[in-house]
Amino acid sequence: MNLSDDQLRSFAALLDEVIPPSADGRMPGAGQLGLAGRVARDLGAQPALAEIVVAGLASADRVAREECDRPFAALGATDRRRVLARLAEAGTPLAGMLAFPTYIAYYEHPEVLVALGREARPPHPGGYELEPFDERLLDGVRKRAPFYREC
Repeated sequence: MNLSDDQLRSFAALLDEVIPPSADGRMPGAGQLGLAGRVARDLGAQPALAEIVVAGLASADRVAREECDRPFAALGATDRRRVLARLAEAGTPLAGMLAFPTYIAYYEHPEVLVALGREARPPHPGGYELEPFDERLLDGVRKRAPFYREC
C-alpha cells in the first residue's frame, strides 16, 4: 500500500490511537515509533483491506477538517478519538481493523522489547530462559477419564 506523506502522517496519528503512548512516557505510541510504513506495507499484501484503510484515512481527514478545520494528523488525541468515534458510528471502524497488524509490528519493535524488559532480538534461534516446568500442573488432566474415542 503506497501512501503519500500526508497519508502517512495521518496513518501514524491513527496508529497512536490504536496503541497510544503510556502516560509515564515509558512506552511509546505505535505512531511515534514510525510503524506507519511497516504496517502499510503489511496491509499492502491484502489489497481489499488496503483499499478500506485508504478510504478510511480519507474519511478521517474529511471529518477532521469538517469538525476541527485541520487534517487528522494535526489533531490532538481528544479530537482524534472524537473523529474515530464518528467514523465508527458511520460503520467505518478504522482503528479496530488495524489493531492486529499494529500489535504485531509494535511488539516486535526493539524499543518496545527493551521497555518490556526483554532483549531487543527475536526469540529464535537464541530462545529465552524458562522456569522449569512443574509436572504437578498436569495431575488434574491425568486423573480425568478419557473423553475421546480410541481408534
